[in-house]
Amino acid sequence: MTFARQLHDLQEKKTDQPAAQSDGALAIQAITKPEDNRIFLVDKSSSVGAKSLDLGKVDIYKLDIYPARPSDDNAIGPDRRSTLFDEKTAKEVRASSELRFDNFDKLSLTSAEKLDFKPSNSLDTKNLNETKIELAKPEKEKTDKPVIVESLVKPGDKIAEAKPDTEKLKEAKEQLIKHAEEKFKDDPAKLKQFKENMRLFEERAGRDNLSPTEIAKTYKQIDRLLEAKGDKPLRAEQRKDLAEQIMRQAADPTTIDQGRHKTCNMATVESRMYTRNPSDAARLVADVALTGQYVSSYGSKVRVNPGAHDESRNRNTLDGQRSHASEIFQVTAVNLHIDQENRRTNPPGQLRYEQHPTVPGSGDTGERIIDYGSKPPKVLDTHPRIYTSNLGNLRDVYSSITGKYESGIAIAHDSAVTDKSDGVKRISSEKELNAALAEAKKNGKMPLIVAIDTSVEPFWTDSGAGRAGGSGGGHVVTITDYSPGPPAKVTIDNQWGKGLDHDASKPVSVHELYQAVRGKTDAITQLEKDVKAAKDAGHPDRVKELDLARLRLLDGKISKEDFEKEVIRISKEIAKMPDGKDFIAATKKLQTTMNSLEPGAFFRVLREQHKAGMLNNDSYKEAINYQIDTMIAIRAITKRNGQWNEIGKPQFEQGVAELMESLKGFTPEEIKAIRDRLKARK
Repeated sequence: MTFARQLHDLQEKKTDQPAAQSDGALAIQAITKPEDNRIFLVDKSSSVGAKSLDLGKVDIYKLDIYPARPSDDNAIGPDRRSTLFDEKTAKEVRASSELRFDNFDKLSLTSAEKLDFKPSNSLDTKNLNETKIELAKPEKEKTDKPVIVESLVKPGDKIAEAKPDTEKLKEAKEQLIKHAEEKFKDDPAKLKQFKENMRLFEERAGRDNLSPTEIAKTYKQIDRLLEAKGDKPLRAEQRKDLAEQIMRQAADPTTIDQGRHKTCNMATVESRMYTRNPSDAARLVADVALTGQYVSSYGSKVRVNPGAHDESRNRNTLDGQRSHASEIFQVTAVNLHIDQENRRTNPPGQLRYEQHPTVPGSGDTGERIIDYGSKPPKVLDTHPRIYTSNLGNLRDVYSSITGKYESGIAIAHDSAVTDKSDGVKRISSEKELNAALAEAKKNGKMPLIVAIDTSVEPFWTDSGAGRAGGSGGGHVVTITDYSPGPPAKVTIDNQWGKGLDHDASKPVSVHELYQAVRGKTDAITQLEKDVKAAKDAGHPDRVKELDLARLRLLDGKISKEDFEKEVIRISKEIAKMPDGKDFIAATKKLQTTMNSLEPGAFFRVLREQHKAGMLNNDSYKEAINYQIDTMIAIRAITKRNGQWNEIGKPQFEQGVAELMESLKGFTPEEIKAIRDRLKARK
């Protein structure tokens, strides 16, 4: 049986294939979404009026939306995983888009009516190939249309004996607590926290409308890690830590972070999945931790080193750091993305994404895309290769893990290079962004993934003026909630750390968000309008003036010298402002804006601020010491990266010269202490 046509070619096909032509019916049946996963029976035998169906000759087919080549089958099956039906009620099985049977051969049957599928009382899974199921006899011979069985139960299921969801949850919870008490018996504090996270998870599940079955399935996946024996591929202590981390992240998905890695893209997928489908996220981590590989819902297999690297080796990760469970999820998710890309080339690629150990202080994140088709294998890249142009791959990765095909789970500004797949909702105005967010909330699709430019506020300040992982350019975050206002606002989970999230206590206006979605070039145009409007109204907005100057510098619209002059001008205007919230906001903005200055310019601006009375002597000295630390860091980083002579040395020497000029009025002891600091860290 083949299903060789591309998806878009099939959507308009008619089922008018002549009877008795081999494979005809399947080849013209459009499979357009996971819900179309059903049994396809095709006429080859020419025998009419069949009354029984040999289940040993039936295959379950499902759409493969990632064909390796245009000529490849889009229908694939069966999936051989033994756990797909675990914990499913008969009702779930009938409604599932993951229907699978093991060890089925393909069957072509007479042209027939849609089957009246009635399991016999003698159905025996041990002798499945010999089991017959009675079919409704066709009234008359029809054309060769596929026979579709829509209502199907797992062989051996007894619907009447199915346990209620609440009972299954009770059993799974009791089992997990039992094993947790065994594993954490020597650490009462950890056991207490584990149980507290279980409570918090169930509390959150109630808010997010997760079913008792979903909670139970999550508990069972975590329990797999506690029940497992042996020390390969991971030791028992590592599995125990993973169980703790999954439980914590299921309780609060906003604790999921990318750390110092370039995986913000997959961290958003992870955060969304822990929010909506935590059992699938837990299953991925458990599968890789126990086997070193993961099989997607579409049958793709990826191999992953489940070991911990860098900060994920810490049993207790700090805010902003990536946990071991998140490393496993993110590395696996990137490989699912790479697998999709591999299958789009002819011949299929042999790229793999790996996390390698790093040298402390090197600036290397340890990420590698390696081409194993080369002899010897060679490193092609050091990041996951997710861009605005293929942003829809995040949806595809999500779907490959959960088996649930959703459209528009990512939002991006519409442009010539923006991904045109239905995984991305493209917007071109603030009104469209508001509409997309309102629709997602109404239809229960939150969280959403949104692509932003981190050089635009509020993300520039959140990044510490470009210091966070992946900052200063493209980034993705998750929108966790939306309020229509006015003004319309959103809450945001940022993968840089929970402390940099925008929760209900500090939401972001949709107007601000839209500027970040548009990017710095378009944001400049809007800021120019806002700055002019505020000035014309007689209330100059110094915060926006500073932001406009910084973005113009980043976009190459003004020189470094002109930027320095503009910062000095605005500094003097801020010095004239009365005390109050506007003055405080402008002062904070000025501090972050000055991080865009090179060391020499920084000291010159400081002197002007001191003269204008913005800084008293103590604040002035504190700011100088801060910049000295920055200069020392610049020297270390540029030497380590081989950029000292070209970049680091000119900036450092200019900074020292301006520093000496700034020290006039300091005592000899203070000057000596500063000189010693600079010498001691060479």
